Amino acid sequence: MDKGLRFITSLALAVTCVRLMTSDVVTSSMKIRRMVTEEKNLLLKLKSFIDNQIESIKNMSQFYADRRLELLVEKATTNMTDLEHPNTIYHVIKKFVHQYGKALNENYDCFLKTIQKSTDVYLSEQPEINEASMALLRLQAVYNLTVTDMVDGDYLGYKGPALTSVDAVELGVFALSAQDYLTSLDWLNASITKHSDMTYTQTLLIELPTIAVLKALMGLVYLRIGKIDEAKHLYNESKMLDPKSFSLAELEQQLLNPPDVEPVIERELTLSNYSRLCRQRHQQFHQPPNDVRLVCRYRGTLLPYYRFQEELLSISPFVSLIYKFTTDAESEFFKSAVRNKLKKVEEPDSADDSSITETRTGQVAYVEENSSETARQLVDKIAHVTYLETSFQNGKKAVDSLQVVNYGLAGHFKVNNDSATETLHRMLTFLIYLSDVKMGGATVFPQLGLSVTPVKNMALMWYNLNTSHQYETMTSHAACPVLRGHKWILTKLIIDQPNIFRRRCGLQPNVSQLEIEEDMKRRYRI
Repeated sequence: MDKGLRFITSLALAVTCVRLMTSDVVTSSMKIRRMVTEEKNLLLKLKSFIDNQIESIKNMSQFYADRRLELLVEKATTNMTDLEHPNTIYHVIKKFVHQYGKALNENYDCFLKTIQKSTDVYLSEQPEINEASMALLRLQAVYNLTVTDMVDGDYLGYKGPALTSVDAVELGVFALSAQDYLTSLDWLNASITKHSDMTYTQTLLIELPTIAVLKALMGLVYLRIGKIDEAKHLYNESKMLDPKSFSLAELEQQLLNPPDVEPVIERELTLSNYSRLCRQRHQQFHQPPNDVRLVCRYRGTLLPYYRFQEELLSISPFVSLIYKFTTDAESEFFKSAVRNKLKKVEEPDSADDSSITETRTGQVAYVEENSSETARQLVDKIAHVTYLETSFQNGKKAVDSLQVVNYGLAGHFKVNNDSATETLHRMLTFLIYLSDVKMGGATVFPQLGLSVTPVKNMALMWYNLNTSHQYETMTSHAACPVLRGHKWILTKLIIDQPNIFRRRCGLQPNVSQLEIEEDMKRRYRI
């Protein structure tokens, strides 16, 4: 074997993940003897393995060379604003998974493990195609989009690339797996329409199912919702097109033994108020417009010369906006500080489940207060404007670390309440928008009928405990899916225990935050 071949072989063995099946040689005397006496068979297997790895390395090398040349062209034509459109993001995720998966083949998992050790190299994984599908269906549900518009790339007037017939099939199948049957039928119908309009000169990453398969699949969906006549009709149509289709055989089997009918989820009813608020592009107030306490004012701080513009959105419970709370430089600093630290939110959906939750789809990183002068100054600024302890008091932590969140495709946070964890009671939430969001991404309070559109450098604050220090359920809130653009937020959660004497209970049960605010500002000194 020449030096070049030896080098390629050693490289192949170095970068390849080999899944070994234990043969339990040590526990069998026969296997031990055969390993010694029949080693020539082992060497033959090794030679075959080497040949396969050499071929695999050649394929990967060719892909590397081709992509390097393609990138030179793409770099000159790529517009980063294109990556704001949901269909573009969906296609990019699928493209990277399929192209790199095909080129790397059995080495794909090993390569992923290699780059996961790095903090500045990223590659989509196969499960993320499902996450992207879920994201598009989330946009469809929350913003009441039609399948036709989404296929055409029209998201409430924001236009971009169209979806392919394969995309529509995959979204239909995903909706079926999520038991969203009506949505599944819409997408499968769209796939058939798109299928008939396609020219077969198009390059597809995966094979497109035939119309016969699609009709049989729709028949299976109709059976799930108890529409047997429609399922039989689609069975007959599919049989005429392709009597040997595997999907047809499955539909025939289920027609003989129909599955239990499953309830149809009425999407709009389940989302109702949350969805309505997300679709609004302005703020909606809970209190009547003639409530004289809902005003724009200057909010004083603990420093007499320091004040901010504030808009009161709700009095009881207290919710307000503080404009221009941070500077552009501060906002960019915190985004840069977590550039290589962002991780998916991992929360168990049940006691036995540690998988990534769908409750929040975003990536989170933490910035410690003492990590930089900018972080310390921000924490001090929050203390000045809230009149609360935001650092430490008598050795007890008064706040969580600064939490920075970046939301991706249709990134959202379901309705939740910040009141408490297992050990801490969170008195106040202070949320800062580190970016504008072009479409979607509002923070909504469904019980208050309140919707807040993100504005860069603006802060939104609300109390999670009322003036009697009881949990405030009315401030349950949610983050609407991002429809276009990028959403960055920074959150500071202030804990009650070190602040009991900074924000004391009101003397009357119905006292409002406004009425105790002046006492807080002067620290209850007469």
